[in-house]
Amino acid sequence: TDEENMKLRTITVLILIVAVLFLLSCTGGGFKDKSSPREQFDHALKLYNKNKHFKAQMAFQRLIYSFPGQSYIDTAQYYLGMSFQGMHHYPEAVGEFRRLLAAYPTSDFADDAQYQIAMSYYRQSPKYYHDQTETIDAIDEFSMFLSRYPRSPLKEEAQLRLNELYDKLARKLYKNGEL
Repeated sequence: TDEENMKLRTITVLILIVAVLFLLSCTGGGFKDKSSPREQFDHALKLYNKNKHFKAQMAFQRLIYSFPGQSYIDTAQYYLGMSFQGMHHYPEAVGEFRRLLAAYPTSDFADDAQYQIAMSYYRQSPKYYHDQTETIDAIDEFSMFLSRYPRSPLKEEAQLRLNELYDKLARKLYKNGEL
């Protein structure tokens, strides 16, 4: 019957996929990048600077997972988060910046990473008449940034954004009161 033929085809395709994956794993996975970690980092950064965020994201991820002990992996982690931001994938960006803060709390990029977490929520913050979950998250993250990094050069910008977010919440409360 047609249903049995369809099941047989599906099983055959799955077996072929498993076989190909098995053969690739036995041969070492195919393509190997023979460039040094530093060359890979420089290449990924060039991609990022050319606004090729998807390719940069892939290159930074490959570098981070292949060479975790390199001294510039915190920088790669930061630019991985920035690559996600460049693609407007803000939840992923938040995750990468949080990973940077957890793994490298004393990194030169720590204050920037905390600021970018706040900015990711800020960029997701909707108009005042919508649910303000992201606005509240942005307020929390900017407040955390200001308390952790009071001497950061980003302090004034963070304070301006924080004030703007408080104004948005106040407007929402006012408009709700009007109703």
